[in-house]
Amino acid sequence: MKAVDFLICDDIRTEIGNKHSIIGLYDDAITFNVPIVEKGKWPKIIKLGIFIKARFDNDQEKKQTGKFRLDVMLNEINKTIAEGELHFGEKKEATGINLAVVFNQFVFESPGLMSVRMILLNHKNEEIASIEYPDKIKITETVL
Repeated sequence: MKAVDFLICDDIRTEIGNKHSIIGLYDDAITFNVPIVEKGKWPKIIKLGIFIKARFDNDQEKKQTGKFRLDVMLNEINKTIAEGELHFGEKKEATGINLAVVFNQFVFESPGLMSVRMILLNHKNEEIASIEYPDKIKITETVL
């Protein structure tokens, strides 16, 4: 599995014509702007979108894939934030996966470094392949 696009943003909207609009694209940091009285108070909540476009390495990888799992690691604590089944029955010509997930209230328990990883699983929940966001994302706050 190879990542074509792996984007972290504020929101993802599905448009007419099977298009996606990516709003508020993050690079390597998510910074909370807080008043002085809120400095150091965690958890903090935001709307967070994750868009992944990935391609299978071969047909065998596609045939084995039955599920996906999306994991986030923040300060060495791993958490599964999404999972689901993948169905390719109608799309035999599919060469990959497009995944757009939006969390209306994503909770950051603390500042630190975050990584995001999508794992493909077979029907026995065994890992087949995975891709990871290319950078660690620094979660910080700054006083307004």
